[in-house]
Amino acid sequence: TAPTDPKALPELTHANNELNLLPFKVADTSVPPVLDVAFDGRHILNGEIVSPRPVVSLQLTDTDRLRPLADASAFTVYLQAGNAPATAVNVLGPDVTFRVETTPAGSTAYLEYHPGRTNPLPDGIYTLRVQGRNASNASAAAQEFQVKFTVVNASQITNVYPYPNPVTSKARFVFTVTGQELPRNMKIQIMTLTGRVVREIFMGELGNIHLGNNLTDFAWDGTDQYGDRLANGTYLYRVALDDPNGQFGHRDTAGDKAFKNDWGKLVLMR
Repeated sequence: TAPTDPKALPELTHANNELNLLPFKVADTSVPPVLDVAFDGRHILNGEIVSPRPVVSLQLTDTDRLRPLADASAFTVYLQAGNAPATAVNVLGPDVTFRVETTPAGSTAYLEYHPGRTNPLPDGIYTLRVQGRNASNASAAAQEFQVKFTVVNASQITNVYPYPNPVTSKARFVFTVTGQELPRNMKIQIMTLTGRVVREIFMGELGNIHLGNNLTDFAWDGTDQYGDRLANGTYLYRVALDDPNGQFGHRDTAGDKAFKNDWGKLVLMR
């Protein structure tokens, strides 16, 4: 033991050893987690068409470094078909996979929900509701995330529309595909009014095509097969599918009156 100081005097009172700070409050510095919801890797609009076997990806990111996200109970998920009562999804069930990543900045929980894994979802309109909470029971938002989506099992494709039309600079192509799989291949042929093909655009050029509504990454700039600029005027176009079994039918839209025997017109005006 350390030697004692013979000159040290014993304390006569201990009251001055305490500092009373009552009332004592600790501010809540926790930040609500951030929730993200995607269908087959895309953020969809309300009512958008999705696959009958969609993969619903939920992501919850939290900055609490002392209490990281730990299990799937951080999510609450409800699925409603039409006007039927909403059903709570078992986040520990066979249609769900879960994992967590922890970093010095916090933690992120990933949950994948496969509502059509066993059987494709029947045709109809569905509502998905999702909420996420961290270890402090702080919700990602004051209200649940909610989105409606549409399922169509029949393999159909709409007419393909150039946007904008007339084409003043570049035009992308808009169309919708339903069912459980994409066409094996498709191409857009652009022709003069006499029927001469001046440009063929293949599926591989169009970009990431998916079930549901599509706006192509590819934008046609009004040039021909050789990159030469075409003259202003009216051109014809049509779409050819690689569909040997006749699987894909036509999906009617309000814009079909602009087509005659599956042929459409576009106008170059630059």
